[in-house]
Amino acid sequence: MALRKQRLAGEPLTVEGKYQSVVDDFAEALLGHADALPEDWGKSAKARPPTLTTEQQEQVVRFLSMLLLDHGRPQRSVLHYAAPSMYVKPVLHRMDVPDDAAEAIWEAVHGLFRTRMRAAGPLPEGGLPIVLAYRIGSPLPDAAEMDRQLAARIVTVEDIRFAIEVAAATPSGYQPLPRMILLNRLGVKMAVGNCSDNSIERAEQLRQDYEEFWRIRLEVDPAARSEQSQLRRVLLRISDNATQTSAKVDRAWGASLWLELQTQVDSMEPGHWTELLDPDLRLGGICDLTNRCKVWFSNRFDIDAELARLAERGTAA
Repeated sequence: MALRKQRLAGEPLTVEGKYQSVVDDFAEALLGHADALPEDWGKSAKARPPTLTTEQQEQVVRFLSMLLLDHGRPQRSVLHYAAPSMYVKPVLHRMDVPDDAAEAIWEAVHGLFRTRMRAAGPLPEGGLPIVLAYRIGSPLPDAAEMDRQLAARIVTVEDIRFAIEVAAATPSGYQPLPRMILLNRLGVKMAVGNCSDNSIERAEQLRQDYEEFWRIRLEVDPAARSEQSQLRRVLLRISDNATQTSAKVDRAWGASLWLELQTQVDSMEPGHWTELLDPDLRLGGICDLTNRCKVWFSNRFDIDAELARLAERGTAA
């Protein structure tokens, strides 16, 4: 931050005093990874002892003066849900626009950027070659040149204002389509865990196949119930182990759990049930346990209340 302030104020970049040791430690760390840096850094790293040149020290200082750590932002997985309240509503308050259309306005503005960027075509490697090709002392492209390169991608404040006005006037045209959720415990749990619709549909089909398998099996051989109970205990252990591997505290983890369950089921040790139940049917057994509230794809919640809410919303629609 101190170096950044010096740079913005047009002052010489100096780190004498309390910041010197921090800069020195950073520079030494760079020498430890000199194989990914320009050749002159590799030469300094191979010296005994490793020693930075004056030019390299200046490079470190200039780099740190430009470095900005942007932390504390919402995770991308929740941005779609958080953006209308966190970013759109404050802007609407400044514009004296009612904020009840915040979600529709977010969709309109986000769609404007998405359409503009796609229409302009791909930008190879995000323009990084321009940055990577830069050498200290060489001229940087001026504003006019950069504008020419990015003209087709520029979204102006006037464009955004117009999109807000249109969306505020006709919010229903920009509302995202509601997600249709399978209304049973399995579907709701996987949806809360952020599993894809395709995964949910497959899980429900596997659950039905698993139930059908045991219905027929038990009609023919009632003694197979003990075998079913043994398999259930094994599947619960697999679900427990997979949850320990996949559960996260900062984001939805249902999709990761679904992949981990498939991996562990595929690698199950042979048992006398494996001759009859292939991996998909065994995965269907875990889906059946989920529907019986023995397995969760997120932290536990009131599943019956959520089912009732979704059913009421569907009726109202």
